[in-house]
Amino acid sequence: GASEVSVNGSEGVVTGSATSHVGTLTSVAIGDTEAQYEFKLSTLPSAGAINTVRFLLRKDTIRVNVVTNGTSGSADWTVTLPPSGSSVNTVAGIATLVANTYYVVKIQAENQSNGSVNLRARLCQKGTTEPSSWTLEYNHACPTPPQISPGSVGFSVNENSTSQVDTSIDNFYAVVWKTRGVAQAQALIIYKGFEVAQANALI
Repeated sequence: GASEVSVNGSEGVVTGSATSHVGTLTSVAIGDTEAQYEFKLSTLPSAGAINTVRFLLRKDTIRVNVVTNGTSGSADWTVTLPPSGSSVNTVAGIATLVANTYYVVKIQAENQSNGSVNLRARLCQKGTTEPSSWTLEYNHACPTPPQISPGSVGFSVNENSTSQVDTSIDNFYAVVWKTRGVAQAQALIIYKGFEVAQANALI
């Protein structure tokens, strides 16, 4: 059935199994980007099923996904390209997730002079020390500048579990720190679930 999106207290909740673009921050990603969000699963997927929390890095261009596999809770990184959803990079076994526990995901995309983009990502349990190393490091060769094309960042949730998995999202932000050679900070924050605040500043 169709996914339902709601705000429960201070967190956004996605209920159901259909893909929903439930959090999109518009007019953001032109230059190098850093983003962070927190998520938790109400239960682990059923045996043989997966739950995917997608980070839409410049929507409709490239996605960095956390894929949770069945009852084991084993999580993988995948990098996929829309619209086909074809996978261009996978890092298996980055963590073992526990139900009803928040995890923090940080992602960076840095444009390179040759037209490619470096993607980096890491994941840790909320309240623990953030690791200094990245568990995903991938260089994506883009066909023409401007590297990953401009567009919005956001996230979506997809699952094929026979048991209902509710995915909570909280404290989502994106910062663009370099834009076409001009130093610019543009921070967008989701607070109380899917309510959005925006701030812009030249530095």
